[in-house]
Amino acid sequence: MKVNHYINTVDVHAAGESIRILDMDPLVKRKTTMQEYRKELNGERFSGQWKTLLEEPRGHNEMKLCIITPPVTEDADAGVLFRNVDGELSNLNYGAIGVATVLAEVKNIIKDKYVFDSLTGQVEVFVQFDDEKQQVKEAKVVESSSYKEQVNVKGTEINIFKVNGEETAVIDSSYVDVVLSVNHLKDVKEKAVWLFEQNELNAVSKLLIVHGTSPRQITHLAIDRNLHIERSPYRSSAAHIGYLLQQSSISRDESNFKVVNFLNNQVECHVLNYSESDFSFNLQIDIRGKGFITGLHRFVIDHSDPLMDGFLVK
Repeated sequence: MKVNHYINTVDVHAAGESIRILDMDPLVKRKTTMQEYRKELNGERFSGQWKTLLEEPRGHNEMKLCIITPPVTEDADAGVLFRNVDGELSNLNYGAIGVATVLAEVKNIIKDKYVFDSLTGQVEVFVQFDDEKQQVKEAKVVESSSYKEQVNVKGTEINIFKVNGEETAVIDSSYVDVVLSVNHLKDVKEKAVWLFEQNELNAVSKLLIVHGTSPRQITHLAIDRNLHIERSPYRSSAAHIGYLLQQSSISRDESNFKVVNFLNNQVECHVLNYSESDFSFNLQIDIRGKGFITGLHRFVIDHSDPLMDGFLVK
């Protein structure tokens, strides 16, 4: 078979969330802003490739893609842009960990700290590297959240937190009468649709449904407006801990936590800063885990393939 066109990617997962990493550094001209890279990579030359890599038969409905670009600032190691099957995504902290893992373990660019330019600023990943095993031992990212407000939905008070500019509503599972398990995801999605339709939650990007009888046993399920369910607790850890603090379920003096989601995937979190003002508070944590490389792929681009552009079954 003669192959004229192929795409190389690396697949990584971090606490269960998979991301496909594509290095576009050699293929795009250096630019001065990440917005310029976004404009070029959303153009006709490249946009078809994202469907090919994200959708079936090469991807799936929950696949995420990280596109590595040249950096736009002097101290950055690379630029990062994130996408899923619905379009662009904001910064994915586990995605940044995935990129750091690929740079260290595949490209042999080993550092204590990686800096990535993104659409919303710089993302830092701190890494401990095991020289003997030639693997990342631990990776750490910093995340911030703030308490925004409490809203009343059909007689129930729901707390809203802001994480990286996006609003997350935290809801007790008993309010929506759902079980947080793989076998009950249909029920979860039905209740999520109903909640997103409520006027009080029209600015909310994500629901964090929590369940547990004690603070250290609380698990969560995170679902967004497109009904994508997070496999990893990385992106919702700051809201999870913020909720426990807001409910006075944990002491302000506690600093070490294990955040667990409904799949029993977990990450270690440490409170770095906590400050209160009037009826709000700001929280900064670090989230510790690591990425695991799951595949090194060479995707053949055959223009005679009727399914080259991909398809989705939802």
